This record gives sequence, C-alpha cells and structure tokens, in this order.
Amino acid sequence: MRMVSLWGFLLLMVSLMTASIGSELRIEANPAGKVDATIPWVAAGDDSWQKTPPTFAIAEEGNGGLSAKGWLATTDTELLLRVDVHDKKHINAQTGGDIWNGDFLRVGIDGKGDGSAGGAIDATGLFGPDDASIGFALTPTGPQGWVYTAGDPDNKGAYPADLLKFVRDEGTQITRYDIRLPWSRFHIQPGLFPSFGIAVQVRSIDTPGQQEPVQIRWGEGVDAPKPGLFRKIAVANPPHELIGAASMASEIWERGDRGVIAVAIASKDAVTISASAGGPKLDQTIPADPGLGVRRFLVTWDPSQSADGTLEARLTKAGQSQPTTQASNQLIIADTAAQQLCDRLDDLIAQAKHPLFLRHLRSVKAMVQAEWARATLYKKTNPALARETLGYLQNMLAGFRGKSADWQSYLKDGLPLFMAYVSGRDGTLQWYTLTLPAGWDPDKSRDDQAAYPMYFELHGAGNPHYLNNAAGQLGVGEAKSGLLGYERPRTYAQIARKGYHVLPFGRGNSGYRDIGETDVWEAYNDAEKTVKIDPDRRYLYGFSMGGGGTWNLGSRTPDRWAAIAVLGMGVRVGDWGQAQNVAYLPIFTWGGEIDNIAYHDGAPKDIIARFAQTISQAGGSITASSTPGIGHNYTGEVQERSYNWLSQYTRKRPSKFSFVSDTEEHRGVWGITMTRDLQMSGLPRFDCEIDGQTVKINTTGTPRLQVDAGSDGLGLTGDVTIILNGKEAFRGPIPAKPIRLEVSR
Repeated sequence: MRMVSLWGFLLLMVSLMTASIGSELRIEANPAGKVDATIPWVAAGDDSWQKTPPTFAIAEEGNGGLSAKGWLATTDTELLLRVDVHDKKHINAQTGGDIWNGDFLRVGIDGKGDGSAGGAIDATGLFGPDDASIGFALTPTGPQGWVYTAGDPDNKGAYPADLLKFVRDEGTQITRYDIRLPWSRFHIQPGLFPSFGIAVQVRSIDTPGQQEPVQIRWGEGVDAPKPGLFRKIAVANPPHELIGAASMASEIWERGDRGVIAVAIASKDAVTISASAGGPKLDQTIPADPGLGVRRFLVTWDPSQSADGTLEARLTKAGQSQPTTQASNQLIIADTAAQQLCDRLDDLIAQAKHPLFLRHLRSVKAMVQAEWARATLYKKTNPALARETLGYLQNMLAGFRGKSADWQSYLKDGLPLFMAYVSGRDGTLQWYTLTLPAGWDPDKSRDDQAAYPMYFELHGAGNPHYLNNAAGQLGVGEAKSGLLGYERPRTYAQIARKGYHVLPFGRGNSGYRDIGETDVWEAYNDAEKTVKIDPDRRYLYGFSMGGGGTWNLGSRTPDRWAAIAVLGMGVRVGDWGQAQNVAYLPIFTWGGEIDNIAYHDGAPKDIIARFAQTISQAGGSITASSTPGIGHNYTGEVQERSYNWLSQYTRKRPSKFSFVSDTEEHRGVWGITMTRDLQMSGLPRFDCEIDGQTVKINTTGTPRLQVDAGSDGLGLTGDVTIILNGKEAFRGPIPAKPIRLEVSR
C-alpha cells in the first residue's frame, strides 16, 4: 500500500488536532479499521482479477455437493462480482420476485460500510440508499435478478438483465454468476469510504418446490437483512487521483447526534477542506502525497437540535480558486418533521366540516403520534425502522399539503379514509381504511343514505409497518404498497367503487388469527356503525395471507357473507375441515400456476382442483381457476374478475345447512348457537333443515344450544316448531329472546 511521507503525516496530525470549533463543527480522521478482504481497483474490461485466488470460498458441511467460490473487484463505476457455484443439479423455473424459490444467489450490499448506522450490530433492516439485498437466478428464460429490499425504493423490483451473465456447465456442474453492480445504484463513489459491506448466500434445491433447501453463506445477515453483520471489504488505492465528498448521516434524533459528510483525498497536490454549517466555518489543508495514498476524513456538525440546517464541505486543490468537488448535507431534525405533520393536520382539523373527514384527520394524527412515540424508542435497536417511519412522515406531510388535504379527493377520486379506534381487546390504537362508493352523498346522514354493498378485503403479507399503507395511499407519488404480490397500492375495489371498501390493518402479518382476528371484527363492527351497509351484500375476499384469512374466517362465519373469494390461497390442506360449513355459500378461488409461495402442499393447479373437490363433496358450489405463467401475483385482471363475480350474489339464508364448531369464538350460524363442552367433543356440530315453520335440528357433541328464530337469526315470523334430535323441543310464537334447548344424552 502506498504510504504518505513521514513529514506529510506529521503535518497532517498536527493540523487535525486543531481542526474543530468547539464541539459544533469538526474535521476528523476516518480510518478503515479491521476488514475481511481488500479487493483490486481495475480498469473497465480488465479481467485479470478473475485469475487471482478467490476472495472467498464456502462449502456445505459434511459430504454435501454444494460449494462456491467468489471474486470481487471494482472499476471507477462498478462493483464486479463473479461466483462459481458447484451443485449437482440446477433447478429454477421461477420468474420475477419468485426466483428465490429455486437455485438462487442472494447478495447484500452496504455501500458506505456503515453497517447498522449506530444501532445494534444485528439490528434488522436497511439504513439508506446505499443498501440493498438482491437475488439472482439462472432460469429457462435466462439470467434474472430481483431487488427484494433497498434503501432507495426506486431500485426495488427487477434488476437490469444487461448487467448479468449466467451460464451453467453440466460437465463441471458449475453455475457461473457474473454480476455488475453499478455504484450509482447505491448512490456512492468507489473508494470514498474506508470499506463497504457485502454478504453472499447460495441456495440449492434438489426438487421443485422443496421447502428445506441447502444454504451456504459468506457473511451473515443477507436474509433479514442485517448490514451490521456483512463482511467488510476495503478497496485498494485507485490508479488515479481521487478527491471526493458525500453526505452520510442526515437525521438528528436526539441531542448529540451529528450531521456527517465523508471525504476522501488521494492527490499529488495539497487539498483544503472547507467546512461550513450556518455560522461556523472551518478550513483544513491536507498535504500532498505523490504516492496517491487515500486519506479519509469525516466533516461533522452538531446543530444542537436548534433548527434544520445545512452542513457543507468544499475540497479545493492548492493554486485553484474553485472547488474540485463539494457536498451538501441538509440535516433533518426528526422531531421537527413529526411536529410539522401534526401541525398541518391540526390546521385541517380546524377547517374540516364533514364528520367523516374530521374523523379521518384525527385518526391520521393519532396514528402518527402513536408510531412516532415508538420510533423514538426503537431508534437504537432498529434504526432502519425509525428511518422508515421518518420517511413516511415526510411523504405524508407532502400529501397533506396537496390532494390528501382536500375532502373532494375522498369523494370524487376515491382516496381511502383512515378510521382509527381504540381496540377493546388491548387498548391499543388500531385502524382500517374506508373507501366511499362513487356517487356517495355527503349531505345525507347515515340513516338517510342509500345502503351500499361492503367489499371487505383482507390484505396479504408484506411490509407490516403501521404507517406503510397510510403513506402509500395519502403521500405523494405512486408509492409501493409493500405487500408481496400486489401490483399497485390501490386495489380494483378502490377504483371501481361500487360499494364501501373496508380493509383492516389486522396487526400487520398476524394471519388474521387471535388478536388479528379481533381487529377484523372490530373494524367490521365499526364500519357498520359508521356507514349504511346492505346486510345482504357483504363480500369477504383476500389474496395470499388474505386468502388464508378469508377461508379461515369465512368458513366460520358463512352467515355474514353473500360470497367469498379465496385468492392466491395461503391455506394449507389441513385447514379445509370447515368445508361443510360453507356448502351453501358461493366461493371463488384462483391462483397462479407457478405460485410456489402460497401453495405449500403441491402444484397450485393440483391444490386448487383438490380444494374445489373438497367443497363439492361437502355439497358446495365453487368457481375455481388458475392462470399459466403467473406466480405469486395479485394481478389487476384477477382483481377485477373476482370483484365482479362477488358482486352478482345476494346473501340468503338456506333452507338446509350444517355447522361444525372448532373454536370458542365461532359456535354457530343463522341464530343457532351451540355450547362447547370439551369433555363431550372438540368439534360439536349441528345439521338444520327448515320446512315452512318447522325447524329440524340434529346435533352431536354439545349439551345445549340456543335458537334465535326471529329476524336476527333464522328470519322466521309467527309460530314455529323446533324438532331437536327427532323430538319436539318447542312449539309456539317466536319469543323475543333466543330459545334455550337442552340436548338429551
């Protein structure tokens, strides 16, 4: 490594000792510290680095056949990666974001090498636009790459194929991955930082859809991702002059946090660093180094949280009047960003006239305050999540300075209203979205409104951040939904607006079980009280995790819905036991034929056929289909088709139905409720047949039941006769309260 001269070094150290103004503005050394490897800096087109010993080599423990070697180098514009994977079989027939479900290479990049950005080393998340986790695969259609997570949201999704060259040699059983990673995608200049972070994971399967693949790794943390666990890699001195500066830390979360600009200098001329921050200014001259050894510094400023400010650094060569390069860092006082949004919402609340719009604004403010309180606590343990929260607040502030501040955007354009409430289960603040039907009349009270259908959607799994949906719907731009498989943040129901669209948060990725199910029913009940819904045109549907929730809840509450749609399934074969409960309920199901994410028990087409057969054998009616070439993707075409299919049905109590209860929460339908006694049975059931005014009920596994034969139950009027297990149990006028019947043993 080229070294600065001793005299130059001494001059540098003496000067650095005085390079500060109090504690506000500083220029300090930025050493490399311990690194795992140093990679060469080569000219574009120079492949000599591929003929050197590998940067890393990894292998499966024991006598497995999976191993890999990797080489790294950099040019002025790209990080170059070659990985040779030795594997007896190469299997990957996936596309797009599904390529992980086969033989697969995943690479985590931390361009600035700042790891967890001041948080715990194993903190989960990405921390800035220099970070990403990218997957690569050789498929029948050629090389494919997919950016799964990135600090720059514009970089998510498909990776440019022209930057990839993958080949498989069956003779040597080696799959070679040649990958070019432009430094511009990570918003950095090579060599500017002492090191960068990288982690590489190789995934191998022996059969399509294999659930437990073999995985080997160089470096940890690529899955979550956790950049603090990545390998640290230094870059050799460049073959030319390097004078650069770039912004680093910009958020000021608490007193003592500092804004930072990174500086790197390799020059045969002396270079002066001129730092400024509002009033304070500081100059520091770095001696010339004929050997072009890279010296790195940090320009930092503590604004003491007085106000937002700008930190600047200009680098000027000796004898020149204009800077060679410069960088500016606009600091963000985090508390100020949150307060600005709340102040804006307060202004709108003071002007709001309609009670629904007023509740929406108050709800958003309460959601912001609740999440901001959490963000200040998890800043150290999960800085990525805190930064994500800050980004959402800034995006929402921009939205509420525009379209989201206008009540007409919700009436005419279909922006969703956010309805927050205090959960009766645990006292926390929860929410659901409510999109109004087209033509909805804001001048009429709830009771005077026309009754509209309700399209009750259960979202799929994805980004569980409390404010993700609010930022995507109410912020500026076409923000990504953060939900796996969704093409856009607004679903077809929110565009068609034939009725009320209701979407509960459901505690993020809870699967709508336990407290997540509580959220569903609390949102359902609140919506019923808030707007006028046609009780016979309520539709339940969802994709992926939402498809699983639709089946699990719909099959236990079939009397609430006119029809249900299970999309992208998300339901295991073992959960089909409630099929007899929905024998009279119209069901729509669909899946992509190459969706190996939601269909755990076999090929999607086969599972859909088996599901349809199960429903049919229980006496039910189902519309089932699949689409070739589609993976885990909630396409607009499927959204529209399922929405229109649901809309044709009206809820009607059948004359013959059965119900099996497997939970304490769901013990009956249509006003017939069983008592669960686990000493008798964990699956009590009844079969009911109604002929005119006669109700015949046969039951097993329950000691007693209640029958509401009136308008809130079976919907009968006048006198009624109830036959229980072959014996007359009641005859006479329908009472105001449910009829309690003991079951003879």
